[in-house]
Amino acid sequence: MNKTPIIIINWNGIQDTIECIKSVVSMKGIYFHIHLIDNASDNNEGDQLNSLFAKESKLTFYQYPKNYGFSKAHIKIWEEVLIHLNSSYIALLNNDTIVDQNWLYEMISFAQSNKVDMVSSKMINFNNRDLMDNAGHKMLNTGEIIPVGHALSIHDYNSHQINMGACAGASLYRSSMIKKIGFFDSFFSTGYEDAEFGLRAFIAGYKCKYNPKAIVYHKRGKSIKKIFNLEYSVMIQTSIFYTYFKLFPLGSILLSLPFIVLKNILVFLI
Repeated sequence: MNKTPIIIINWNGIQDTIECIKSVVSMKGIYFHIHLIDNASDNNEGDQLNSLFAKESKLTFYQYPKNYGFSKAHIKIWEEVLIHLNSSYIALLNNDTIVDQNWLYEMISFAQSNKVDMVSSKMINFNNRDLMDNAGHKMLNTGEIIPVGHALSIHDYNSHQINMGACAGASLYRSSMIKKIGFFDSFFSTGYEDAEFGLRAFIAGYKCKYNPKAIVYHKRGKSIKKIFNLEYSVMIQTSIFYTYFKLFPLGSILLSLPFIVLKNILVFLI
């Protein structure tokens, strides 16, 4: 039976990871297999997870010898394991999420019926479940890719919509698309890799759509808070420039350049 791989990465977040996996193994209506990676966590979290889930038939555990970051850890598991599997899709899930029991079924059935290559989940704020966290990505005329619907009412996001890529915290990607255009860019560490990937896929002619029935609750920012500092902020800004100048033709860049310059002058002044 063709099982959809779900990649979950743990890095110093064992309690969140345990809660996430418990919700995933309770999903209904679909065949799946969890690929759980420990990204060289402290306090023997990898050993604890390996012991805790050793008898879970729906899960394979991988202990990485160093912290590869979000992007390179996904590239590694894709190139070493998932590319060789006969799976039509792969799913990505942050360890600080809790999924609805029909989440993956809704993702895959939606991708098939709508003939799209990427699916965005209805990511809801875990602590305030009246508010959205993310419904996919959109691009501003400053070249920046931002989340759709963040901090807005969940009731405003009950219909399908096309967007420019999915948040990798809860996403579905067609395997053949990844084989064609590559996976995440190794330039990135943790952050903005999904934005670049979604834009690259969009430019290549692939489609992404948001499915409001694919529900995930996200403890927003728990992973980023562990690494957030000035260096991280500069890295994200660099990633925005890298993505835009890498993927867009010169004509589009010249048209957007005044907006980009003005925005960054204001950021600098602030």
